[in-house]
Amino acid sequence: LVLNGADDPFVKPEQITAFEAEMKQAGADYRFINYPGAVHGFTNPGATANGEKFGLPLAYNAEVDAASWAEMLALFGSFNKQWEAFKSSMEKIGKRIDDAKDEYSRLVSTRTNQLERPLRKIDDLRQQKGIPELSPAEEEQLLNTADERGLLLNPEQDESE
Repeated sequence: LVLNGADDPFVKPEQITAFEAEMKQAGADYRFINYPGAVHGFTNPGATANGEKFGLPLAYNAEVDAASWAEMLALFGSFNKQWEAFKSSMEKIGKRIDDAKDEYSRLVSTRTNQLERPLRKIDDLRQQKGIPELSPAEEEQLLNTADERGLLLNPEQDESE
């Protein structure tokens, strides 16, 4: 938001044209408001006295001051609306993430229980029958033998094959 006194001799029309071209080239989202009758210092209540004191084209303009403040406050209000919308969308995403985490936890615990139940039964049977636990080397040898005989599923294979 650029709020300018249209009659400000410190800001030349070619400067405004160059500024607008630069903003357009940059793809900037901006507004340029030129207030007719306003000169440099239009929002400063002491500008008129300072202009007279130093012989400068400075002047306070109460009407333009109020209008420029209204524009600025409207812009700030739009930022607030955007912020609130952003926060709301982040809260919704956060809830969806939390829901997904909860669902993941439920699935993992259910699947873990489903898989561990038969493993516990096997371990109980092994203990009841006095069968010793395999060492890691023995377990690897057993798996290699089963694989060589085609008794194991490859990760790419479907259980129905």
